[in-house]
Formats: sequence, C-alpha cells, structure tokens
Amino acid sequence: MNFFKKSFAIVFASVLSLCTCFATPPGYEGPEHIFKVVFLGDSGVGKTCVMNRIVNDVFLNSHNPTVGVDYRVVTYDLGSGKYAHLKMWDTAGQEVFRGLVPMYLRNSQCVLLVFDVTSRPSFESIRYWFECVKNGVDQDLSQIAISVVGNKIDLPNREVSPEEGLNLANLLNAGYFEVSAATKEGIQEALMGTVDEAVEKYNNRPRVVEPVRLEGTAKKAGCC
Repeated sequence: MNFFKKSFAIVFASVLSLCTCFATPPGYEGPEHIFKVVFLGDSGVGKTCVMNRIVNDVFLNSHNPTVGVDYRVVTYDLGSGKYAHLKMWDTAGQEVFRGLVPMYLRNSQCVLLVFDVTSRPSFESIRYWFECVKNGVDQDLSQIAISVVGNKIDLPNREVSPEEGLNLANLLNAGYFEVSAATKEGIQEALMGTVDEAVEKYNNRPRVVEPVRLEGTAKKAGCC
C-alpha cells in the first residue's frame, strides 16, 4: 500500500473517532458563524495539548503524537447571545503527513501556527507552515485569521523571546499569542483573539452585488 493510501486510511480512522464537545447554552438558537480552525506546527510543539485545553479544559502530560488528524467541535460564546461553532482540526506535524496539509486547509477561516518557545527549530519552521497556508488555502489569504502561538511558556530555558515571536508574526501579518497548555495561561486570549478576528474579517468581506433586473423591461428583439 503506498503512502497516500496508508495516510487516508489513518485519517479516516481518526475522523471516525472524533469527539464533538459543546453544551447547549440556555436560549441557544444555533450558531451565528461556523468556522474551520486548523492547527499547524512541528510535531511535539503541543498542538493537541492546546486543543485539549480549549475543548475539554484538561492537560494530558503524556500522549502519543497525533497520527493523521484529530477533529473536535466546540461552541464559542461571541457575546450578546451569539455563538460560533468551531470545527477544530489538529494536524500531525511529522514530515510523513505533511502532504495532507493542503486538504485540511481548504475552506478554513482560522489558522493557528504553533511553536514551542523552548525549541528554536520549531520557531524557525513557522515560516514553512505559513507557506503551506499560502499555497494550500482556496480563498484570499487576507480573509483568514492567522495567529502565531508560542506554547510552553511555563518551561525554563526558552530559546525564543517574546520580541522575536512578535516580530515574526508582524512580518507575516498575523496575530501573536504566548500560551501554556499546562497551566492554561493565555489559552483563552489566543482563542478569543483569533476567532474575533475571523468574525471581523467575515463582517468586512467584499460583497458581491447582484445586478437588478427591473420588472416589465421589454427585451429587445434582434441584434440592433
């Protein structure tokens, strides 16, 4: 069996085991928005841990690397009685699965580029993952809310300073957040900042104006 057949088999097995996690709030009448959120980054940077914090508010100190993809759904409170469904895709960072990334980027509204602040190589890979977004999305890049997220700020011996992270995010025209999936620090701010930007981009998206046909307008016969 070749690489793609193996990869698709693993992916579909992962999707079948998806977990949909949200409690219906009182008076809930359905989502105002449905956003596809994709996590990208090298293997081991903590993408799954960040997503677990968002979805279940738990931290698993040890777990197996994501194989193929993991998928969750969570409801996000936008305020004023409005909600968004976030369809979250946690992609595998191993090189063997990178050929599948464009498939998960299609129709995405939010992308979180995650690196480990104690690993400079994972930070330097952010440019690679950003290029994956540029080449993989099927819409205007300016319509996607992109955030660079530095994880594991609770650990000592960090190799990437906040200034370096912010400078790179500014260069990529992306938001920048530092978080700790272990302590929960910054998780809510990263989610809020990214989703709120997606809402703003949606509200300010270019409108397509349909031509108005007046009732009773006679159609001219012939060519002149």
